[in-house]
Amino acid sequence: MPKTQSKFEQFQKTNSYNELVRDRKLDEEGIWQVYGEDAKDLGGSYQPPFLGLFSGKLIDVICYAVELPRFWEWGPGGAIKKLGEPIPITAESVRERTNDLEQIEQLTMKLEALKKKNGIR
Repeated sequence: MPKTQSKFEQFQKTNSYNELVRDRKLDEEGIWQVYGEDAKDLGGSYQPPFLGLFSGKLIDVICYAVELPRFWEWGPGGAIKKLGEPIPITAESVRERTNDLEQIEQLTMKLEALKKKNGIR
């Protein structure tokens, strides 16, 4: 295990780690967002600092992330989240979405008219 073992072990004891590995394997490849801890622990809005976007195996990203400045501030450490697959956008997909939204609007209006006609709230 690399030098980050103690911080890795510390992270393993957190809810953030447990949620992360509940549905994932440590050798899972991906693009990962890493957030640090909000330095304010006395209330107010929670604003975790974005520490970076990283690609690679989850285990390697964790070992890297736990050594980043601001990952640890006052408590259980930051968070790591996997990005989903991007949706490719083309001119055609924009046209299709626009048409779909228009159809949804028309169907919604028709549904509301049918409900009103039949006394359904």
